Amino acid sequence: MDITVSGSGNLRLSDLDVDRTIRVAKQQPSTNVSIHLEGSVQGELALVQPSARMTVSADKECTATVALNDGSLRVGDEGLGQAVVNAIGGSLAGGVYGEIRLGDKGRLTLGDGAILKIERLIVIGSAELAVGKGQALELGVVCGDGNQRQPVLSIVRAGNTGGRAVKVRRVTAATIDADSSTAMQLQIQDAAEHVTLRGAVFTAFSGTAVASDVEFASKDEQHPRLAALPGAVITGVTGEFVLGQIGGAHLAGGPAGFLINSVAPRPKGAESACADAFVSGFMVPGGLEGRSLLNEFDDAHHLEPSTKDLPGWDRRLLRGLPWQRRPKTTRPVRNQVQLRHDAELMRKMRELARSKGASGSTRTKVGWCAQRLRHLTTHGRTERFALGAYRLLGYGERPLPPFVTWLVLSLVLAPVPALVAHEYVFVWPVDFGHALRLAGWFLEDIGKAWIDRAFSPVGAIFGTGSSDESASWLYVLRALVAIPLVVFSLSLRNYVRSGR
Repeated sequence: MDITVSGSGNLRLSDLDVDRTIRVAKQQPSTNVSIHLEGSVQGELALVQPSARMTVSADKECTATVALNDGSLRVGDEGLGQAVVNAIGGSLAGGVYGEIRLGDKGRLTLGDGAILKIERLIVIGSAELAVGKGQALELGVVCGDGNQRQPVLSIVRAGNTGGRAVKVRRVTAATIDADSSTAMQLQIQDAAEHVTLRGAVFTAFSGTAVASDVEFASKDEQHPRLAALPGAVITGVTGEFVLGQIGGAHLAGGPAGFLINSVAPRPKGAESACADAFVSGFMVPGGLEGRSLLNEFDDAHHLEPSTKDLPGWDRRLLRGLPWQRRPKTTRPVRNQVQLRHDAELMRKMRELARSKGASGSTRTKVGWCAQRLRHLTTHGRTERFALGAYRLLGYGERPLPPFVTWLVLSLVLAPVPALVAHEYVFVWPVDFGHALRLAGWFLEDIGKAWIDRAFSPVGAIFGTGSSDESASWLYVLRALVAIPLVVFSLSLRNYVRSGR
């Protein structure tokens, strides 16, 4: 059924079945028409007139569908009841809406100055939300329609003026995208799950917000921004963003971690961006840029940097073995100046990891990388030689290298006392029986010597081993074997102890 309205007026519709559609058009777009849907209306009301301004209201029990293809829609004082708005175009002039379904490739414009509140916005496919200036737009739930494809809601600017802030109570399984000219402010009140924030989206989480699996992605060289009030909990964070104020919040990265590109400017005299915050799984840019950024973490309560791609870790001895895990990104070759900058970065990160309660694996890996870069950038030959020897002991940071060094040294030096104590003479032609007896004696002596020297570091240091040595220099061998074992014990203690 088609209804054409020539001027201003009021329409009251009733008794419309589910499979019926009423299309309402206007001959004079400058006039306003008010339409009220009674509870018996279950079909579709289609508003098709370009540039038309219509006010629609409905009874509380009304379950109709309002199709907005173009024109301007305003909700009356009585509200829309249970009616659903299917929009592929047009604009909203104001009011409180229950549920709006924004169709694929649709564009919905939010007029300037209008007070708008949408309880549930369902985005189908890829759609645009054009936002004008005025009071904040309030959205209850933003989600998809249940299909496997994650919907994309692009927030663009309506006109040449700045867009209004968007307050969202809950975002689920959706991508929110902003173009480089919008700089949209998004305020998440309660929750966000499986969300991607892309482009110039300035996202602020309230103190009661709980978010998980949040990805930040850049677009057109514009980075999203993250801020959070004290009490906010944001986990599973990935991607890259600009860091705003997150004092007192909990920010945890996903398995791949997240990159903090920079810190947003703050007023002079304001507290640091991470005061009393819990931050884990983060990465920073290399060199002096990352070093300066780490100053923002001095007042943090707990820090746990990501160890996926630390400067210096690619300089380890066994990095080329097939079973060694490689990072997804490969660091470019660094010159001596860049290595010095990275060394300063890792020195600061080691200081923070030790003082801010990082786990043992993180502390020791960060400490090893800091020592490795110091080793690569030192000029003194004596210091370089000492650090080279210290590298065999894991720089006193990692427990595995000194353990391997102790094991190799004890096995290599174990035959020496046996060779000194016995004369093993092989004759020709070979007497296989005598050769087997000599081999047995030799292995027995080696086993005793290995157990004696490998597991008696105290006797090795003080010269009071479990058995007398035939020569005094053999006590030096005991001490040489004992050094890696002592370093291993200290490194293991550092690994398992608390970071504070």
